[in-house]
Amino acid sequence: MGTVFSGYGWNVTRVSDANDLGSLSAAFQVFRDERERPTLVIVDSHIGYGAPDIVDTSAAHGEPLGTAEVKKAKASYGWPEDAKFLIPDGVYEHFAEGVGTRGAGLREAWMSLLSDYQHEHPDLAAELLAMQRRELPEGWDADIPTFDPDPAGVATRDSSGEVLNAIAPRVPWLIGGSADLAPSTKTRLTFAGAGDFEESSYGARHRGNGLDHRHRPLRPGRRRRSQGQLTDRYDQEGSLPERSPLWDGETIKLYADDRNAAALYDATGDRVDLAAHLLPK
Repeated sequence: MGTVFSGYGWNVTRVSDANDLGSLSAAFQVFRDERERPTLVIVDSHIGYGAPDIVDTSAAHGEPLGTAEVKKAKASYGWPEDAKFLIPDGVYEHFAEGVGTRGAGLREAWMSLLSDYQHEHPDLAAELLAMQRRELPEGWDADIPTFDPDPAGVATRDSSGEVLNAIAPRVPWLIGGSADLAPSTKTRLTFAGAGDFEESSYGARHRGNGLDHRHRPLRPGRRRRSQGQLTDRYDQEGSLPERSPLWDGETIKLYADDRNAAALYDATGDRVDLAAHLLPK
């Protein structure tokens, strides 16, 4: 792997022991000092480290350790063997003095900025808060079509596309996009006046100030990694500690390089986009 990325021109460094904090710090500094190229840090570790009977085995990955092995692992870490959910003295205080204090200050500054925005742009601020809270505007479902029973059937991607385009005009923050399969997946927004979101889409066209709400589909082209990152980011991004705009895009997380996008979705537990292909083993 290191040779491959070196061939791509990346800056590659390796840490042979994941528990060597000095080497990890040095590797991070190599990353910080490199100003021209992307950096790949390869870290070698042992799965199940500290559990003497299962370290470096598949059992460490997919099976519970069991009471006896848990005690052995705790002993190897110098942790009280019989303690459960132990939080040592000083942890809460350390958090409060560091991340807690810093986060409180940043949140206070942001809430002050948001308050000013609400006074200057009450309508847009209301939309912002609605999308953050995953709320929908009144009447959002007024135009959703119905589909009568039909022996021939209607492809679900076709009916889904009709529903998306019935909802989109009433939900300005329903955005989306596709890699290269929009004609197949039917995720493209085609309602009256709809257009692609491009550089020229942002301007003085929405109530005299801001975004043209009709121009919403994003077009990453056949760039599945960027598509995966877009869907991840839109799902996680939020001005407040809630959520984000609604996303209708289809994502094909196919190649090994896309696993980061798939893994993030899996870890967040929020949503899984349409996956038309399986990731390789």
